Amino acid sequence: MKINVTQNDIDNGEVRSPWSCPIANAIKREQNANVLVSTDYITIDGDKWFPTKLMIKFINNFDNGKIVKPHCFKI
Repeated sequence: MKINVTQNDIDNGEVRSPWSCPIANAIKREQNANVLVSTDYITIDGDKWFPTKLMIKFINNFDNGKIVKPHCFKI
């Protein structure tokens, strides 16, 4: 599955929010699904996925106030 995080997803993302971080926003926009994103796992309508190392770095950078850029992730 590809997850395309846009600048809009980042701008509307909430720090330390598993439901409204940029990656969650992208999945909700693309899949219209119930989503929870953490550095341990991602759930999409109850299905469990595991984030890549790059996704974990993106999440940590965003949550720590660092600048993140649009990116396409694959899980």
